[in-house]
Amino acid sequence: MNRILYIVLYFFLLYNLQSKDIILSFKPLWSTKPVAIDSAVFNNAYSQKIKITRLSFLISEFTFIKPDGAIFYLKDKYAFIDAESNQLSITLSGVPEGDYASLRFKIGLPENVDLLDASTWAPGHPLNPIVNKLYWGWRAGYVHFAIEGLWSDSKDLNEVERGFSYHIARDAGNMSVDLGVPFSTRDLSVINLKLDISGLLRRHKFDINGNYSSTHSRPDDLVAKQFARLISLSVGWSGISNLSRSYVSSSKNTHTESNNTDYAFYIPTGFPKPELPKDNILTTRGIALGKKLFSDTRLSGNGTQSCETCHNPLKAYASSNKIDLSAEGYAGTRNTPSIMNLAWSSKFGWDGTKNLMRDQILSAIVSKNEMNGSVNDVLTRLNKDPEITNQFKEVFGDIFITADRLTKVIEQYILTITSHDSKFDRAMKGQLSLTDDEKRGFKLFITEYDPVRGQYGADCFHCHGGALFTDFSERDNGLDISASDKGKFNVTRNSLDKGRFKTPSLRNCAITAPYMHDGRFKTLADVIDHYNSPPRRNLNLDPNIAKHPDKGIGLTKSDEDALVAFLVTLTDARFTDSKY
Repeated sequence: MNRILYIVLYFFLLYNLQSKDIILSFKPLWSTKPVAIDSAVFNNAYSQKIKITRLSFLISEFTFIKPDGAIFYLKDKYAFIDAESNQLSITLSGVPEGDYASLRFKIGLPENVDLLDASTWAPGHPLNPIVNKLYWGWRAGYVHFAIEGLWSDSKDLNEVERGFSYHIARDAGNMSVDLGVPFSTRDLSVINLKLDISGLLRRHKFDINGNYSSTHSRPDDLVAKQFARLISLSVGWSGISNLSRSYVSSSKNTHTESNNTDYAFYIPTGFPKPELPKDNILTTRGIALGKKLFSDTRLSGNGTQSCETCHNPLKAYASSNKIDLSAEGYAGTRNTPSIMNLAWSSKFGWDGTKNLMRDQILSAIVSKNEMNGSVNDVLTRLNKDPEITNQFKEVFGDIFITADRLTKVIEQYILTITSHDSKFDRAMKGQLSLTDDEKRGFKLFITEYDPVRGQYGADCFHCHGGALFTDFSERDNGLDISASDKGKFNVTRNSLDKGRFKTPSLRNCAITAPYMHDGRFKTLADVIDHYNSPPRRNLNLDPNIAKHPDKGIGLTKSDEDALVAFLVTLTDARFTDSKY
């Protein structure tokens, strides 16, 4: 018996001592040319110009096969690949050294994993919907492979760009990749793979009516099944190399739990787990202090305006004004957005250019068009208040108030402003029922506009999908672009960002009018009419809108009314209750 234990121990140690990390690196190509998201233009077989704006997918079931047929399977290993953010590699840890005859993996997920609740996955995990933005939401399951972009026809003198959007999911079929190329893990660190998307689109002909310009993998969707077959064939072996510092693993999970808090952040049913800031741990006292300062007018230049002045708690922390005035009476530049559920966002402001919420808070305090405060003056006022300084001592250990500490406690408070208890949420839990009009509005909301397959929905879910009713991305949604406010471009000066603004959540939208970054639409009916109308074909128009035909998507007045009825069900009563 002891001899058997020694043998088992020997092989256990041998495996662990002789295993290593292998990196799989993907290079998107159009035949032999690199694919640059949003910029490179390619021609298909019909002389149509194609530009890729999104290429992302999930991978699982990594399997290494030895020459004798023995299999090494990496259990519970998943990866997210995304060309736009340059997440093009995945680290596979613990692969035994040796010779192999083949490498297999699956683009997509096993069915049992695909159907797990969104809240299953830790912050930073490849399958957390906040990370991959590929979660279907209410249909259950992920988009396994997404490719979107714009196309134009050389026969069109104006070369108007139209959109395509292909989302391949579980029902489209198996997308397994089998790379039958012998290799050894002894002297390699990186397996380089090519992903040739020309095989997907080269012989795919687009037309101006939007026919065959999208697929969402409904049962018996032949376009989706065709894409699934081609995707499996698009991955090829490109060679091996040594590790380079340029490789970034897409599966790295940097999240670490902290017990240095007395506050339990509540994650509502169906919501993903958020990536809360590690350098600003939520505490009961910090949140209470942040809430107090949120309504403190001393944060403005003339002492007349607080954060709460514009972000009204009884309006879902938004404003009923088209554009709010600053503390000094200057007109602001943009509509005041709601600030609920920002714990799930990684970018802030209408243009999404602030990476930290505290930076957005400080910007609002000092901006001439908002609170018009001076950091030194604000800190001087607060440091003279013994009650406030003592509260800062309880949070930070001493009485000194700095700009960093000030914005951090306000950040703590805003992170706890969550909305998750609407009529819709209660209906999803089976606690009550939606009316027939509300149900019809919801069906229109989650149904694409795809006449070829008999789908005549409103196509809302692409941008406003999932429990959060947003993916927090910046998009051009077809508004006319003003000379003074070109969205994200105002900060980045990148022409690809012209007209792009952050996608707001639709939760509580019935009480946050007016709408859009400039407050141009007074009612929800106005908003729906915008998306129902012929699309304005801006340079960077989102493909999920650009794919619609020139005549629009043809919603009837009854359809529009049903959509409004559904959107009203997203109102959380706590945001209209003075006791909240």
